[in-house]
Amino acid sequence: MHNIKTVKCPKCGAVVSVEKILSQKIKEELDSEYNARRTRDEKELSRKVDAIKKKNAELELARKEIDSVISESVKKERKTLEVRLRREAENASRLEIEELKGQLETAGKKIEVAHKAELEIRKRARDLEMREHELEIEAERKLDALKTDLEKQISARVQVEHSLRLAEKDHQLDSMRLQIEDLKRRAEQGSQQVQGEVLELEMETVLRAKFPNDEIEPVAKGQRGGDIVHRIITSSGAIAGTILWESKRTRSFSETWIDKLKSDQRECQAEIAVIVSQALPKGFKYLTYMDGVWLADLSSYSALAMALRQQLLQIHVAKVTSVFANDKAERLFGYLTGTQFRQRVEAMTECYLLMKSDLDKERAGAHRRWAKQEKQLESVLSNTVSMYGDLQGILGSSSLPEMPLLSIPEAISADS
Repeated sequence: MHNIKTVKCPKCGAVVSVEKILSQKIKEELDSEYNARRTRDEKELSRKVDAIKKKNAELELARKEIDSVISESVKKERKTLEVRLRREAENASRLEIEELKGQLETAGKKIEVAHKAELEIRKRARDLEMREHELEIEAERKLDALKTDLEKQISARVQVEHSLRLAEKDHQLDSMRLQIEDLKRRAEQGSQQVQGEVLELEMETVLRAKFPNDEIEPVAKGQRGGDIVHRIITSSGAIAGTILWESKRTRSFSETWIDKLKSDQRECQAEIAVIVSQALPKGFKYLTYMDGVWLADLSSYSALAMALRQQLLQIHVAKVTSVFANDKAERLFGYLTGTQFRQRVEAMTECYLLMKSDLDKERAGAHRRWAKQEKQLESVLSNTVSMYGDLQGILGSSSLPEMPLLSIPEAISADS
């Protein structure tokens, strides 16, 4: 795939900048126009310079003729003038001087005219240089304007294609959303008993996978005692404690579940009772502790199980090593059912959930980056095709080499 600003020569393989080609062509046209105009101006200037030179030659010839006439006249009439000067020295001298002054003034005016013409020629030469500089600036401006127009056209095409693709994606998303809603409605119409059994089986699978050494036993149907009895087994094979699990998969939470599970807890002599529910009491998220029973949602019960199991193991070790006396056993029971124990379990569970949330976000971010890169690749291909079409419109189809990948829509759609 070529860059959108370059074209590869099919003969020599050289990569040529499209912008450079357009700039060279426009510059050549402006240079041609400028050279033609400059040639006309130079011819006109040369003609005027020749005319001025001719006038200067005529003036020089006239001055030489005047000097010759004056010299000849002076020679012929020298003697006569000597006599006349003697008689009319003052008058003759004055008249002759005035006449010579008039002739000199006439010659001076002609020379002044020639100087003015030369100044005019120099001024026009400077004007030509300034005009040449202005033409270069004008050429650069035209090139910039053409480049801006091309960028606007390409941007407009990209925006139209992007809008169409977004509309297509929105249509697909709407269709998928309707299908998902239909599937949800069908799923919700199923038996809630089956849904509860599925959740119970999933919990058994998760707990057995996390704690393969513990005893995970489901409570038989129709028998009181919750859904799952979880006995924590130490490395020596002793039972460190029991957790009674109850699963609920309903849209709303009922406080009657707590009293019922506490009664079941007393019958099976479990240290801890937990309700895993799709719905929690209002104002609570993930998990909470209410009236001696732990409440957890579907995403956090496995983390809660790890925390509760660890606490029961620590309490069992303390009992076995006789660290606690009888009076401390009561404190131990108070600790197990107290706020500090609950806060520790909540802290461990929240830490687990935060780490899991960060992992999910990183995974979602990776998917978003892949989707973004795919869209960028599609945009690059679309812009390349648009640029090729613009060049064909400017230079003509015959001036560009045939590029099948940029000319056949089927190939483009297949690559996309």
